[in-house]
Amino acid sequence: MIYVREDLGVLFGKTLPPSFIFAINENNMTTAFWDYMNLLIKRESKYKMNRNYTIAELETMVARLEP
Repeated sequence: MIYVREDLGVLFGKTLPPSFIFAINENNMTTAFWDYMNLLIKRESKYKMNRNYTIAELETMVARLEP
Protein backbone atom coordinates (compact mmCIF):
# COMPACT_ATOMS: atom_id res chain seq x y z
CA MET A 1 0.00 0.00 0.00
CA ILE A 2 1.24 3.46 -0.86
CA TYR A 3 -0.34 6.78 0.11
CA VAL A 4 1.27 9.92 -1.26
CA ARG A 5 0.27 13.48 -0.51
CA GLU A 6 2.14 16.07 -2.56
CA ASP A 7 4.21 18.47 -0.44
CA LEU A 8 3.28 16.52 2.70
CA GLY A 9 4.68 13.00 2.77
CA VAL A 10 4.43 9.32 1.96
CA LEU A 11 3.07 6.33 3.85
CA PHE A 12 3.94 2.92 2.47
CA GLY A 13 3.84 -0.51 3.92
CA LYS A 14 2.49 -4.02 3.89
CA THR A 15 -0.88 -4.90 5.39
CA LEU A 16 -0.47 -8.67 5.67
CA PRO A 17 1.37 -10.08 8.69
CA PRO A 18 4.06 -9.27 9.49
CA SER A 19 2.80 -5.80 8.67
CA PHE A 20 4.78 -2.57 8.64
CA ILE A 21 4.34 1.07 7.70
CA PHE A 22 6.97 3.65 6.85
CA ALA A 23 6.25 7.37 7.02
CA ILE A 24 8.49 9.70 5.04
CA ASN A 25 8.21 13.47 4.92
CA GLU A 26 11.54 14.27 3.27
CA ASN A 27 10.79 16.56 0.32
CA ASN A 28 12.84 14.78 -2.36
CA MET A 29 11.49 11.32 -1.44
CA THR A 30 7.91 12.63 -1.40
CA THR A 31 8.43 14.17 -4.84
CA ALA A 32 9.92 10.93 -6.17
CA PHE A 33 6.96 8.87 -4.93
CA TRP A 34 4.50 11.49 -6.24
CA ASP A 35 6.05 11.40 -9.70
CA TYR A 36 6.13 7.60 -9.70
CA MET A 37 2.46 7.31 -8.72
CA ASN A 38 1.42 9.84 -11.35
CA LEU A 39 3.32 7.88 -13.98
CA LEU A 40 1.56 4.66 -12.96
CA ILE A 41 -1.85 6.34 -13.02
CA LYS A 42 -1.26 7.78 -16.49
CA ARG A 43 -0.14 4.41 -17.86
CA GLU A 44 -3.09 2.58 -16.33
CA SER A 45 -5.67 5.14 -17.39
CA LYS A 46 -4.33 5.17 -20.95
CA TYR A 47 -4.70 1.40 -21.09
CA LYS A 48 -8.07 1.23 -19.37
CA MET A 49 -9.63 4.08 -21.33
CA ASN A 50 -9.38 1.97 -24.47
CA ARG A 51 -12.88 1.25 -25.83
CA ASN A 52 -12.05 -2.36 -26.72
CA TYR A 53 -10.72 -3.00 -23.23
CA THR A 54 -13.90 -1.61 -21.68
CA ILE A 55 -16.12 -3.75 -23.92
CA ALA A 56 -14.12 -6.87 -23.10
CA GLU A 57 -14.37 -6.17 -19.37
CA LEU A 58 -18.14 -5.68 -19.59
CA GLU A 59 -18.54 -8.90 -21.58
CA THR A 60 -16.53 -10.76 -18.94
CA MET A 61 -18.76 -9.39 -16.17
CA VAL A 62 -21.90 -10.37 -18.06
CA ALA A 63 -20.54 -13.90 -18.62
CA ARG A 64 -19.97 -14.27 -14.88
CA LEU A 65 -23.57 -13.25 -14.16
CA GLU A 66 -25.13 -15.71 -16.60
CA PRO A 67 -26.14 -19.08 -15.09
